[in-house]
Amino acid sequence: MLLNVTTLSGGRGFGALNTVIILWLAFRLAGRFSDIGWPPWNGPSLMIRTMLIAPLVAVGYAIVSYLPPARG
Repeated sequence: MLLNVTTLSGGRGFGALNTVIILWLAFRLAGRFSDIGWPPWNGPSLMIRTMLIAPLVAVGYAIVSYLPPARG
């Protein structure tokens, strides 16, 4: 959440760090799933799909549909 606030207030270069943190959390979640006896790929794949792939699909849809930029 701190990275999002920093980025919204004008900070630059935090996009890659945010992605690294998401991937690190996915690996940690795989460990938790493994500890409780579930397949370790379930948790991280859900996290990566919702936090990385879904936004990329939304951006791709916006580009293909020629949607105007959001006003801020």
